[in-house]
Amino acid sequence: MAFIRKASLGRYNGSRNEWRLAYQIARQRHQAGLEPDYGCSSLRWKAQLIVFNERERQDPLSTPLVNRLVAKQIIDEILADEEAKH
Repeated sequence: MAFIRKASLGRYNGSRNEWRLAYQIARQRHQAGLEPDYGCSSLRWKAQLIVFNERERQDPLSTPLVNRLVAKQIIDEILADEEAKH
């Protein structure tokens, strides 16, 4: 199933697997300290632009699942406490 994009972004149409692979490659390049590959085009280029320039947060795929589950439990407890106060 291809993601639906605006007509002007047609060259970025691709399946979920193509996008995941493009992001994986971009994250690996970023973690290795490499610059974006300016010879790329299409999905790989767009993924590199996003990973290298727009990510201000920690990459959730680089965080172990156990840590994410613990963080979610803490957040759920805080929200439950806040809801109980109101």
